[in-house]
Formats: sequence, structure tokens, C-alpha cells
Amino acid sequence: MNGRKRFRWASIVILTLLLTVALAPAAAAQDPPPVDDPTNNNGGAGQNTGANNPPPTGGTQNPPPTNGNGGSQNPPPTNGNGGNGNNGGGGMMAPSWPPSNMIVTHAATQVQLAPVNGGLQVYFIAPGGVGHSGPWIDTFASLATQYPTGGAMTLYTGTNPGTGKPVTIYYLASEKKVRVSTYYPDTQYDVNKPYVFTVDSGHNVVHDQW
Repeated sequence: MNGRKRFRWASIVILTLLLTVALAPAAAAQDPPPVDDPTNNNGGAGQNTGANNPPPTGGTQNPPPTNGNGGSQNPPPTNGNGGNGNNGGGGMMAPSWPPSNMIVTHAATQVQLAPVNGGLQVYFIAPGGVGHSGPWIDTFASLATQYPTGGAMTLYTGTNPGTGKPVTIYYLASEKKVRVSTYYPDTQYDVNKPYVFTVDSGHNVVHDQW
């Protein structure tokens, strides 16, 4: 009797073990796969954010700033001394006189001289640089022959048409020089301010009053 019970219990245990072994693969197949953790940075759905957060695009949305000196929008400033203004400054055309060999280098001269035919051509200068042709002074050799002695010999007396101021030109026989005497145009600071200079046969100019 006891042998049968032992055999029965052994058979139940063996059948239970066999059934457990047989059902184990089926149970494993029914378990769902693990879900990816969205906080996992090593892969899975949590890492792929391309569709939701596309990288900013370049091109025309944020173009680099253009150079202010290039292109048609911001052309470089033009030179204020260019064009016709380059000839006389401030847009004024340079006068066609006196010749380029003028001998008075003082920028504010009221009378200019240029060698012509051995003598000196006189030009009266007006405000703004406008010039008016004046008398022609004979050669120094001829003046020395005409005035071998004496003091200041008057060669010309007239008026600067640009300033209205008198102009007197002398030959200084003792020094063998020509003296030019005139005045600056009147201003609120000066009235009849003298402008006087001499020139010798070598065209050396010395200002006595300026």
C-alpha cells in the first residue's frame, strides 16, 4: 500500500516538473519587451529628437552683416576734393593765370609776378584767387639803363580791380630792385593793411610788409 502512494506522489512530482518545463518557453514569449527609458542618453526613442527639435537652419534667415564699405547700399564716401573741386578747392575752378612760373610764393599775395619776355608780368589778385592782368615791367637791364641813379622811380600807379586798393610799382635805382606796394582787402579787423615786397633781377622776393 505504501509503495503505491510513493509511486503516485513521485509520478505527480515528475509530471509537475515536466509541465513546468514545457510551459516556461510559452510564458517567456508572452512577456512584453522592455520599454526604452526616455531619459537614457545612450540610445532609444529618448535620444532621437530630430523631428521635434530640428537644428536652426542657415541661409537667408540670419545672413552675416554686410560690410558698410561695400555694395551699393553703403558706398564709400567720395573724396570732397575730387572732380572740379580738385582744381581750386571747394568746387572753384582754378584760374588759367598766372603762368606756372610765378615767382611770389606767399599764399596771400595781393600782387603776383611772372617772367615774360625778360621782364615781369603783373597780376592783381582779388579775394577768392581771381586774377586780373596788370602792367608789364621792363627788364632789369633796361630799367638800370633808364634809371642809373636816383631813388624810387614810379613805374606804375593804379588800382587792383578785385580789391579796389591802390597799387604802386617802383624801381629802386640804388638797389636795382622793383618794389610793389598795395593793401589787403579791408576786414572787420584791419583796414588798409599794407602789403609790400621787393624783387631783384634773380627773381628773389623779399616781403617788407605783409
